[in-house]
Amino acid sequence: MRIFKKLKRIIPIIIFLSLGNSLWGAVAGNNTYNLSNLTGFSKVGNNIVHEHFVISGQTEDGTTMDMKTDADPDIYGSTSDLGSQMNATITIAADGTNTGSFEFTGVSLYDFNAGTANASTTRFTNITIVGNLLGGGTVTSVNNVDITTSGSANGIDQSNLDLSNFSGKQITSCEIRFYINRYRKPDNLTLTGFTIQNAQAPASSAPAQDTDATLTAGTTVVESTMISLPSTVHTLDQKVNLFDFKITDVGTSDNLTTDVTQIVIYLSGSTNHTVRGQIKWILNGTNVSNKEGTYDANNNAITFSSLGISVPNGGNETYILSAYFSVQSALTDNSTFRFSINGSSDVTVDTTKTKMATGQSPITNSNNAKVDITATKLMFQTEPSNISTGI
Repeated sequence: MRIFKKLKRIIPIIIFLSLGNSLWGAVAGNNTYNLSNLTGFSKVGNNIVHEHFVISGQTEDGTTMDMKTDADPDIYGSTSDLGSQMNATITIAADGTNTGSFEFTGVSLYDFNAGTANASTTRFTNITIVGNLLGGGTVTSVNNVDITTSGSANGIDQSNLDLSNFSGKQITSCEIRFYINRYRKPDNLTLTGFTIQNAQAPASSAPAQDTDATLTAGTTVVESTMISLPSTVHTLDQKVNLFDFKITDVGTSDNLTTDVTQIVIYLSGSTNHTVRGQIKWILNGTNVSNKEGTYDANNNAITFSSLGISVPNGGNETYILSAYFSVQSALTDNSTFRFSINGSSDVTVDTTKTKMATGQSPITNSNNAKVDITATKLMFQTEPSNISTGI
């Protein structure tokens, strides 16, 4: 229990505010908290809370300090322990709501039990300030300082610790680390003030992922009229474009791309599974070159997997389905192909990026593709009679 208080070192402080472009009161700005009064500070749980900061404490054995204030006023951490030699920490952290980071330029600490009646003694040693940098890493005061009390000399500040390493550095919290050198409670080390500059609001949270990418009909392939796939087309260079579609990233707010990893196109019409399996199905577009798909007769589907499609935020890309015969047998002239794809269900995307919109309607080629058998020679099982060739 804190019963009395001796003389302490008082550091003259000028309070000033400069919020720059920030809204008034939005962030801590440039401020010196000399705790000459505790306006704005309140106790919440074990911590002392301010509009912009949370002050907490812990000893090395894991004991949480019960942070308190007194009428002097100042802030200290209390434990039920009668006193042990150990390390302890008082932390001043940005609240993360009104203030996200700040530059730490000053601090004032003193030994509560010191005073003119006390003999020279050192209760708290190896006092150092460690700042946790915005974005990772730490910065440390140049000096590790002891508080050796002698008469009224019982405090230290930034001039003793040397905070030059903190200059221009944005930190999210600062730790006052110290060692309890004699059997005293940690509440004897008292925080009487600290100074911050150039406080910054928390970084804006990333907007929620858009779920509005669309798949619509393309305009490269004219599907309003019948497209023929000649039986004589049997190499990649001869492939025929049969169907196309456009993937659009609407670019509403997330500033993310739409990354497609798989596309499934469903196939129906009067062609049979044998014929469909004899065809090489090829996909081309901005991020795909001659990608071969796999036909699944059980699902009547052509699947293009392991794609690297990345539609820019706010952009669109067109993809074309082409085909050629790998085997030219058992074909039926004028048998048809009907292609169908639904952007909501048939396109697999990276779920950490923009997602496909739900409730889309499928697009099709309206059954406007067919097998076109082109005869290159005539074969007779029985030689006909009375043939006139006209030659």
